[in-house]
Amino acid sequence: MILDSIAHDVGDFLHDHPGGAEVLLSKIGKDATLAFNGGVQRHSKAARNLAALMRVAVVKGAAERRKSLRYKERKPSSPKA
Repeated sequence: MILDSIAHDVGDFLHDHPGGAEVLLSKIGKDATLAFNGGVQRHSKAARNLAALMRVAVVKGAAERRKSLRYKERKPSSPKA
């Protein structure tokens, strides 16, 4: 699972997750930053500290890709002629 451009190994935490293993399983291999930061549940500082212990790698180019997507979402569409 990816949070803020960092891959996390949540395998050992699946059955301890308060929302259930299904929540984490649905995010395996995906960017869960939005869901983690309030799109689904705004996680506590304790949850963030726990997630930090599961960090395994920085995802190259993920931050730039997310910025690009945000720009596209904010960019007004041109009127259709």
